[in-house]
Amino acid sequence: MLEIVYSPSQRQEQDTIHANCICGYDIQVLEMLCCNKSAPVSKMFYLPHPKTPKSYNDIILDALKSAPHPANTVEQIEQLSLAKNADVLITDTSNNALAFSLAYQKPSILFLPAFIQIDFNQEKYSEILKALTYIVFSFAKLENILQQITNNDKKEEIKKFLQGELL
Repeated sequence: MLEIVYSPSQRQEQDTIHANCICGYDIQVLEMLCCNKSAPVSKMFYLPHPKTPKSYNDIILDALKSAPHPANTVEQIEQLSLAKNADVLITDTSNNALAFSLAYQKPSILFLPAFIQIDFNQEKYSEILKALTYIVFSFAKLENILQQITNNDKKEEIKKFLQGELL
């Protein structure tokens, strides 16, 4: 069973319609992760961006209480260090992906379901992202990566990256 950190980027305060979309998206991701039968989760950490309105975090956590999984599966945390034992961090574009992977030598997943691809034009930053993260564009691919996350392939890639040279 997996321990997962879900750490979305900053959610800015918006009008009610946009707020519902933003919160609804995060609720959907967290529900999918918590209810994933092919890669069961033992613990889910929710690490919102510190500038995300508290009301959004409350809406998300309240909605999860009625989800078809144990409510105690999701724990909101305010520091990445509280999730150092997690197996993986999932985010959209948060820098926490790099912080988690570099600090704990564990993989992160950049989950970008609105994209079909990303081209970094062979920038050095792309090599860092490729070494430390999986970049995923669909729920199906996210589920597939989570099934494989316990193998050490990405951990070995991270270790090799850290033993190399940055420039």
